[in-house]
Amino acid sequence: MSEQQELIYSYLKKSRYFQHITEETLRKLLVLAKFRNYKPGETILFQGKENRDVYCIVRGSVAVMMDGMYIYSLRRSGDIFGEMSVITGSLSSATVQAEKDLELIVISLASLGDSHEDITHELHYMFYKWFSSILSNKLYLTSQKAKLYEDRTAELEQEHLTLMMGYRKLEDMHDNNEQLLDKIGTIDETHFAPLHNALNHLKDESLSESGLNRLHEALRQVGQIQQILKPVAKLYQTNQAIQKKRVLLAETNRKQQIVAKMALGGSGLELDIVSNVEEGMQRLKDNHYDLICSNVDLIELVTRAQEGFPHLQSVLMTAEDVDVYLPISRKYPFLSNIVSRSYEDRAFTLKSIITTVSKLISNDIFGLDKYLTWGIEVRKRQVERSDTRGKLVMEMEQYFAQLGVRRAVLGKCMMVAEELLMNAIYDAPVDVNGQPLYNHLPRTTVIELPAPHQGTFQYACDGLLLAISVEDPFGAFDRKTILDYLERGYKGELGSVANKGGAGRGLFQIMNAIDLLVINVKPHVRTEVIAIFNIDPARSKQTKHTSFHYFCD
Repeated sequence: MSEQQELIYSYLKKSRYFQHITEETLRKLLVLAKFRNYKPGETILFQGKENRDVYCIVRGSVAVMMDGMYIYSLRRSGDIFGEMSVITGSLSSATVQAEKDLELIVISLASLGDSHEDITHELHYMFYKWFSSILSNKLYLTSQKAKLYEDRTAELEQEHLTLMMGYRKLEDMHDNNEQLLDKIGTIDETHFAPLHNALNHLKDESLSESGLNRLHEALRQVGQIQQILKPVAKLYQTNQAIQKKRVLLAETNRKQQIVAKMALGGSGLELDIVSNVEEGMQRLKDNHYDLICSNVDLIELVTRAQEGFPHLQSVLMTAEDVDVYLPISRKYPFLSNIVSRSYEDRAFTLKSIITTVSKLISNDIFGLDKYLTWGIEVRKRQVERSDTRGKLVMEMEQYFAQLGVRRAVLGKCMMVAEELLMNAIYDAPVDVNGQPLYNHLPRTTVIELPAPHQGTFQYACDGLLLAISVEDPFGAFDRKTILDYLERGYKGELGSVANKGGAGRGLFQIMNAIDLLVINVKPHVRTEVIAIFNIDPARSKQTKHTSFHYFCD
C-alpha cells in the first residue's frame, strides 16, 4: 500500500460512514480513491449533470444549492456527498460548491474501468457492499431524526401559537410607535416653534426686569426642549422620506441576500433582489427604482442601468478586500457611492446596509449620529485656530475617559482626531479657484481661520461604537484623490513631506487605526470625514482591512 493510500485509509476510518466496514473491504476500496483540492467558489457537482464519484471531506466546507438557492453546508471532516446519484444512477439533485479551501477524498466508480479485469467484479461487489453500509447508516440516522422531528413538531406547534400572539403584540406596538413618532416628529413645528416666536415677540413689550428675566428663562427652556426633540424630528423626517421607496439589490451571495432582507425588512422600503444581470435588467424595465445596490460580481448591471436610467442612484456594496474593490471603483467613475463591509461582522453589516440606504434615499448623507444608537449626546466644537486643536483633542479624550473607554482606544482616538483637525485646518481650505490656501505651510505655523472657513469637530459614543468627525465648508476632497491615496497606501507607495505630513499618509494612518471610515462630500460645499471605532474588544478589528464608505451628494 502506497503512502497516499495509507493516508486516505486513516481519514476514511475516522468517518462515521466507514466505521462499520471491515478493514479488508476498506483497503480494497482504496484503489478507487484519491485526493483532490478545490478553491473557494469552485463547483464540484452540478445539478442535473451525471455523477459517478463519492466525495468525502478531509478539510474545508461545501455549500449545497438547489435551483440556485442555498440549502445547507457540510463542514465536518468525514461528511460525504454525491453517493445517492451514484447509487441510483440518476442525475445530481443539487449543485455543490467549495466555501473555503477544500480537500476531498474522491472515490470514483469510473475508476473501476481502469482496474484489472480479474478484480473488477470483486471491486464492484465491494463498492456496493460499502454503499449498503452507508445507506443503512443513513437510514438509522434518518429514523432517529424522524423520532426527534415528531417530538419537536408538537412543541413547535405550541411555540408557533405563542409566537403568533407575540407577533400581533409587536404589530400593535409598532403601530403605536409609528403614531408616537409622528406626533413627536411634528410637535416642534406645530407647538414649540410658534411658542418660541410668541415669546420672542414679548421682548418688544414693556416688561419689568423680573418679567424680562422670566421671559429669557422661558425662552431658554423652550430652546432646550427643541434641541432634545431635534433627533426625533430628524428620525421622523428620515422615516417619512424612505416610505414606499423601492430598492434593487444585485447580490450573488445567498447569505448576504438574507442579511439585506433582515436589515431592510421593517423599514417601509420595497426590496427586490436579483442574482444575475439579465434578471436585474428585466426588473429595471418593469419597475421604477430609487436606488440600486450591487456587489462586485454584478457591476455590469449598474453600468447598463446608468445608460438606461441615468438618474438612478447606485452604490457598490462589497465585502472584497480593498485591493479588489479600489481598482473597480476607479474603473467606474459613475460609482459615486461605495460601501465596503465585513461578512464576519453580521451586526455591523446590518447597520451599514440600513444606514447606507436611508442616507441615499432621504438625500441626507451627513452626520455621525446616523451610525450610532438614536438619542446619544453628540459633542460639537468649532475649529477656529490651529493652536487650539490640542485643547479640542484633550477635551475629547477626557470625555471618553469619563465614559470608561479603554486607554488603548483613547490613544488611537487622539491620533485620529489630531489628523482630522490638521486636515481641516491646513489641507481643506481652498480659494475661489480651488487652490490650497495653507497646504504649503509647515504644520507649526499658526493659522486662524476666518468664520466662513471654520470647520466643525464632533464626537460621541453609544457604548458599542465610538465616532469622531471633522467637517469643513469646502467639499474639495474629491473621489479620485481619496481612491488614489488609499490604493497607494495599501501598495506602500505613499511618500512624506517634511513638517507637513504626507500626501495621503494621514488618511492611511487613520484607516489602519479604526474599524470604519466614512467620507461624505458635497462638491465645493462641504466634506465630512467620520472615523468609527468598535469598542467591544470581542468584535474589534475582526477584518483584514477597515471598512470604507464614500458618499457624494
